Amino acid sequence: MSQIAVEEFNADSTKIVLENKARNTVQNFQYGFEIIAQLCKSNFAVVVTIVTSDYHAARTFYVAHSVLRNMPSHRPLELQLEVASAFTEDREFRHKKLSDEEAKLESTVGYLLNKYHLKPLPQNYFLTALSMIENENRRSR
Repeated sequence: MSQIAVEEFNADSTKIVLENKARNTVQNFQYGFEIIAQLCKSNFAVVVTIVTSDYHAARTFYVAHSVLRNMPSHRPLELQLEVASAFTEDREFRHKKLSDEEAKLESTVGYLLNKYHLKPLPQNYFLTALSMIENENRRSR
C-alpha cells in the first residue's frame, strides 16, 4: 500500500510510517496510532491518510475512528483521518467484495465492543461508512 500511496496519491515517501506488528485491522490502527503519538510532539492536528482497497475503505473508516476515539487519555491525539482507496478494476471481484464488506460492517460494531472493548461510535459514523459502500457499489455497475 505504501507504493500505491506514493504512485497514485503522490504521498511523500519520507512521511510514510509502516506498522508491521499487527495481525488485523484493529491492531494495525492501535499500533499505528501509538507510533504516531510517539512521533508527534506538537499540539497541532495531524493529517493521517489511510490507504486501502476501495472495497475495504468504509470498514477501514469505521474501525480507524473507533480505535482513535477509544485511545487511552494519556495518549491524546488530534488526527484528521482520510481514507484513500485504490481502485479494484475487476468488476465482479469488486462487487463481491463490496457485498462482503457491507455484511461485515453490520457485525463490526459488536465485534469491536466484544473483542476489543471499544465503545461504539455515534450512529453517523456507521451511516457514513454504509454510504461509502453504497457509493462504491454504484461506481462498480
